[in-house]
Amino acid sequence: MNQQKTKENISKGKEYELLTMNVYVELLKKYPEAKIELRKKILGKSNTSREIDVYAEIPLGFHTYKTAIECKNYNDTIGIETVDAFLGKLQDIEVDKGILVTKSGYTGPAKKSAREHGLDLIELRKPAEEDWQGRLKVIHIQMQMYYPEIYNIELKTDRKELVGKEMAGLANELILTDENGNLYKDLNQIIQENINNDWTEEQKVANVIFEKLYFLKVNNEKIPVKGFSFKYCFHKTPQEIIIDGERTVELIMKNAFTEEIRTINKDFKISNSK
Repeated sequence: MNQQKTKENISKGKEYELLTMNVYVELLKKYPEAKIELRKKILGKSNTSREIDVYAEIPLGFHTYKTAIECKNYNDTIGIETVDAFLGKLQDIEVDKGILVTKSGYTGPAKKSAREHGLDLIELRKPAEEDWQGRLKVIHIQMQMYYPEIYNIELKTDRKELVGKEMAGLANELILTDENGNLYKDLNQIIQENINNDWTEEQKVANVIFEKLYFLKVNNEKIPVKGFSFKYCFHKTPQEIIIDGERTVELIMKNAFTEEIRTINKDFKISNSK
């Protein structure tokens, strides 16, 4: 029974280390050259191999900034003994910054010792009810979404057989060029530039006249175009957005345990030290 409990604790401890590493990866996104390793083994000055739960190296100019993070997935508050033990490890491996992470908080003496030695103490856990005091836990947003419906798109051209004929196809696929074949705009861009965003639902008509002749390729034929006309109106759709802070935290904590979070961060050199 005790052996099974020990295995469970080890497994949860490794999950907590992975969570910590993935949070740190997100914090270091602005440093694409950062190298982050999980359970890094470093030979100390004492000629003893030291394992660091999360180890990061960040090149900054002529110096590589080294950070060692120790993770404690404890249920009890971290005391000064744990802080002092980690400080001893840091002195042996010589890093620039040490960070101690737990979910259970720290005693007063532990905080005092950490302050005196420049050690950062972090709590990484799901928020308790008292953490939400003075903060918005759930946000409800009521909004009206407006979108334009475009129809009856017609060419203005000297080609009589095409005058008054409605255009078919996606607007962004209908591309205009100048006489030398250089790209001008697609029809979708022209439509967006000529919509009056008054958001009313009445039907409107837009007439677009070009300052010079452009050409539209239709069935491998270049059609000279003087402009377009189209009709449009706006439709509105009510929407409600609910931002649940507690649910968001749960999703972040869950996703941070997965291997996908580590593998999608392609900008980082991430490895799992054996």
